[in-house]
Amino acid sequence: MTKLIQEVITVLLERLDIPPEEIGAVTEQVVKKEYRTMFDTLVESVLAEKRMAREEGREKGREEERVEAYQEKLESARMLKGYGVPIEVIAKSLHLTPETVAAL
Repeated sequence: MTKLIQEVITVLLERLDIPPEEIGAVTEQVVKKEYRTMFDTLVESVLAEKRMAREEGREKGREEERVEAYQEKLESARMLKGYGVPIEVIAKSLHLTPETVAAL
């Protein structure tokens, strides 16, 4: 990866008409450990952000599934209540509070 970075920097500096001696000095610095560490840190940071975004997306999906499941429970409770099933039975069966079922 260091070689690729050197080549990219060289091409960019050549297009800016920088003298070859200065280009060599700059690309040598890229090879030094502190610059490699800087690029490694940057790469790790980008990868960590991608992992975090992926996990946030998964969590959002799980939350949407929980909301959908709760809405389905409420719809089932509403239907059962309409059929005359006792509120206490509906509440216990669907793990809802009697107050929630009564409010439907």
